[in-house]
Amino acid sequence: MVHCGSRGLGHQVCSDYLREFIPLMINKYKIKVPDREFACVPFNSPEGKRALAASGAAANYAWANRQMITHFVRKAWKNVLGDRGGKLSLLYDVAHNIIKIEKYNIEGKEKEVAVHRKGATRAFPPGHPEIPEKYRQVGQPVIIPGSMGTASYVLVGTKEGEEAFYSTCFTGDTKILTDKGIFTFVEIYKKILENNEKFLVPSLNRETYQIEWKPIVRIMKRKAPTIEISVSQTGRSRLNILKLTPNHKFITLSEAGLIEKEIEKIIKDEQMVLLLDNLPAPYYQLVDPQLAYLVGAIITDGSVYLGKGEDPYPYLGRKITFTQRKDPEKMEFINYVQTCFQNVFNTPLREYKAKISQERIRGRVVKGVATDFVCTQAHPILEIASIKENLISWVLTLPQEATLNFLAGVIDGDGTWNPIHKVINIFNGKEKETAAIVLACLKLGILPYVSKQRGNCFIIQISEKIEEITKYTKRVKASAHLRKYGTKLFSVRQLFNGIPNLAWPFLQKYKRNNLISKEILEKFLLKEKQEIARRFKIKRERYFQILERIRKIVNAPFRMQRVKKVKERKIEEVFNITVQDNHNYVVLTDLFMPIIVANCHGAGRTMSRHAAIRSLSGREIVNQLEKKGIIVKCYSLKGIAEEAPQAYKNVDEVVEVVHKAGLSKKVAKLIPLAVIKGE
Repeated sequence: MVHCGSRGLGHQVCSDYLREFIPLMINKYKIKVPDREFACVPFNSPEGKRALAASGAAANYAWANRQMITHFVRKAWKNVLGDRGGKLSLLYDVAHNIIKIEKYNIEGKEKEVAVHRKGATRAFPPGHPEIPEKYRQVGQPVIIPGSMGTASYVLVGTKEGEEAFYSTCFTGDTKILTDKGIFTFVEIYKKILENNEKFLVPSLNRETYQIEWKPIVRIMKRKAPTIEISVSQTGRSRLNILKLTPNHKFITLSEAGLIEKEIEKIIKDEQMVLLLDNLPAPYYQLVDPQLAYLVGAIITDGSVYLGKGEDPYPYLGRKITFTQRKDPEKMEFINYVQTCFQNVFNTPLREYKAKISQERIRGRVVKGVATDFVCTQAHPILEIASIKENLISWVLTLPQEATLNFLAGVIDGDGTWNPIHKVINIFNGKEKETAAIVLACLKLGILPYVSKQRGNCFIIQISEKIEEITKYTKRVKASAHLRKYGTKLFSVRQLFNGIPNLAWPFLQKYKRNNLISKEILEKFLLKEKQEIARRFKIKRERYFQILERIRKIVNAPFRMQRVKKVKERKIEEVFNITVQDNHNYVVLTDLFMPIIVANCHGAGRTMSRHAAIRSLSGREIVNQLEKKGIIVKCYSLKGIAEEAPQAYKNVDEVVEVVHKAGLSKKVAKLIPLAVIKGE
């Protein structure tokens, strides 16, 4: 394999036209794009035609360059091996940076489009008319070259690869969790496109199995057919809805390891998806725990009014109000709210007046008397109003003690203890406040169950860490309870897929496709060997290869639930993002269930050329390659550093993903013999 391009000409052409396109795009053609590297002009414009011609010239130069290299390789081959060496025949020659005019079925119609493949190649399936006759029956040869010192691959195109030409996406009303709050894809798209805002999203590191906050580097939209799915523990619920393209990939488990898999295939194989259940903060701010408790109590049982905002008295009537019935069982709660207010703001929350309320509940008229506790001072009003306005991002950055106090204030305000089901129920009618409560739970390692009643009332049910939370509550108290079944559950079939000779207690659960709790896994797999041998006839050595991976999984910030297809939808506008490094992020269902999904990505480099030159030693790389028996010839050590293996994704892992996903199939792996790096 000869891996060589236009010797910098293509890069120069791209850089020159990028600089030219940016002002033209903004001033002349009024085109908006989410990233400056998408800078463009109309295809048939004078500038577009010149750019296409220049790109073609660079591609032709690259082809001629490879032909010359191939000629001299053949000449050397002949000189050294003579007739014994046989003939070196060309298999395929392909550009990895080229613009091609192609036809595709888009929204049910065949359209002619300009496809710019940057660090990419065609992978047409068998029978495609664009494939040379020689390969048409088997599919297009796909060449994936490695970096210096790594393997390269030859693959062949598949039907699945053609279908994956289009990126996979979610509908515009899908919620996405960011460091600045929860937004829909439509909102994120506008903020990035129009205001160039930057966002971080929680993303799962597939090596450490921990959540990291990573930047969104791209956002895109298109139109595509969509489906509606629901996620639940039983697989029977029609709640927790997501709307997306059927080929969008989710992060899931197989053989105690993380994989990406299309949602349609997950549903077909009766598999499960990963739900986030422990969320670290993007950063922490110092917040008085008593202020956190106050905010929780006031957003549920109070209000903040900033005044009419009209001249001549814009702040007329401004106040904070906390409303409660002065029942004996609520006095500790009321007194603690007043104490917190005095301690935090150095001003009292005064008892104001009692008022009679009346409402109809389940057909009955219910009357009650409640008391308002009021403060009209500017400082506490403005601070709590600001927190309410930015409630979700504020909750995200709370330290643990403040998070527990915020949740305790919410529970004392709008929560109840259910002694039959041993859960805390929180009732809330506002979407933003419900989202903040869910995030507070996630930050404590709790995945709440959210439902909706009477159309607009969210019910947040907490069944984990009850004792820890109720240490901070003043009104709602719970009895100690050891749950019979765990709440952090995993698919037995996906954990042990491919592992032979399963024994009790896993075999029957595997056959029934059951969920299994973290506690059971720890009890039966991660105890001392003698304990397992005494209790169960499990051949532990058969599981030894996956025990450490299972240990990582049970301590990872996710659990699993079932997913089912609800219905086919229509062709509609859909969106996706690219997330730096980990290439996955968290979407929220309509009831705020956090699900880990893969994004679309394709960049080959992990380090920019400048970063590679700054951080890597060309001399060390040459020494490492020569120790492997790879001949190195270079013009400068700087050039070696910028193309170092460490600057690129692991080609073996990339090809394995492509192969397992069915995008292309592996044919051959090639080992490098020599590296020649020019100027």
